[in-house]
Amino acid sequence: MANKAKKVRKPQIVLWRLRHDLRTNVIATHCSPEVDSLCWLYQGGVPLGSGYLAVNWPKKNGLELAHVAAYKLFKGKIPPGKRVVHKCETLHCVRYDHLKLTSPEK
Repeated sequence: MANKAKKVRKPQIVLWRLRHDLRTNVIATHCSPEVDSLCWLYQGGVPLGSGYLAVNWPKKNGLELAHVAAYKLFKGKIPPGKRVVHKCETLHCVRYDHLKLTSPEK
């Protein structure tokens, strides 16, 4: 019987997973489910004048809109020329299936 070599994880992958989990945790711990609309209302972060809330990522040079951060965490990168909008029209919602990509209006 041949011994299988133990798979060693690269430090970059482990670090990325840790950062990913910490960011997901930031969204999850400041969120409360809305029973009527099934939205996940983000209640932490920095209020912006537009009615949106922003997440302050440590060591990431500034603020990011909470719904944009949630989209990136759960669905991936945002293609150039696209923006994230709410299907549910609730500005504080960070539920991934309530968010969609659209082209900016001119």
